[in-house]
Amino acid sequence: MAKSLGAGMPLSSMVGRAVLTDAAEPGGLGGIYADHSLACTAAHAVLEVIVEENLSTRADTLGRQLKKRLEHGLLLLVCSVHGNVIRFLFPLTIEPAVLDEGLDILEHALTHGAVAQA
Repeated sequence: MAKSLGAGMPLSSMVGRAVLTDAAEPGGLGGIYADHSLACTAAHAVLEVIVEENLSTRADTLGRQLKKRLEHGLLLLVCSVHGNVIRFLFPLTIEPAVLDEGLDILEHALTHGAVAQA
């Protein structure tokens, strides 16, 4: 999350339930990327874009589109220590037709054995 939020600037972030995140005293959470004013400015601009372009709703829409495909047997995500995970990392601005095209290509490759195991 921090990489996207910082738009390439050094920034860290965390998300959690308030009961956990509010437990730390002010200044109790931090690290080498804390209080970087330029990174915070970049993050603020990113948050403005998320709100202005309604990307939360867009993420929900894309999630439903992807879930529909997953319900039809397409389960993917390739990474992890064992190389047995495929991750979906498409931008929230992707057009639905482009996402479908990519998923069609991936599904075809997996169905026809065109993907070799590393």
